[in-house]
Amino acid sequence: MRNSLIIKDEKNQLKERNIAILDKCKLEIRDFNEDEKREYDSNIEKINELNEELRKLNESLNKDENENKSNINLNKMETKKSEFRLLKAINDIVNNRNLDDTANAVVRAGIEEMRNSGLSFGGQIQLPTEERAAITVSTEHDDVVATDVYNVLEPLRAKNVLAAAGAKFLTGLVGDVD
Repeated sequence: MRNSLIIKDEKNQLKERNIAILDKCKLEIRDFNEDEKREYDSNIEKINELNEELRKLNESLNKDENENKSNINLNKMETKKSEFRLLKAINDIVNNRNLDDTANAVVRAGIEEMRNSGLSFGGQIQLPTEERAAITVSTEHDDVVATDVYNVLEPLRAKNVLAAAGAKFLTGLVGDVD
C-alpha cells in the first residue's frame, strides 16, 4: 500500500499538468483539442481516485490510532516538536493574537542575544542572528528547550556584496569597539 506522501505527490503532479494544459489554452485563446481534453479528463479521474485512496488510508490510520490510544499510559510525559514560523508569528501580531510557546521562545532568545550584544531593539519580534533552533515543547510542564540546528547567516554572508567589496564584519561583539 502506498503512503500518503506518494499519493499527494502524484495528485500534485496531475494538478500541475492540468494547470499547464489550461494555461496553454488561455495563452493561445482557444478551447481544448481532443488530446488535451482526453488527458485533462483522465487526470481529473485519477485525482478523484487518489482522493478516495487517501480517504481510505486516513480512515485506516484513524482506526489504528484510536486502538493505540486506548493502550497508551496517560501518566507518561508527552513531548512534541514544533517549528517556529516567522510568517505565522507576524500574522499573529498583525491580527492581535498572542504568540505560541515556540514563537515566544525564539523571540526571547533574540532579545537575550540583543541585550548581550549591547544593542537596542524595537518592535515585537527579535530573531537570534547567529543560529536558529528547533524548539521542543514539553506538554506536561510547558518547558521550552531550544536545540541548535544550523547557522542561517553563513550562506547569506558568502554572497554578501559588501564583504566582496572589502568590508570587514565583526560578529559576536559585546560592549564598545574602537
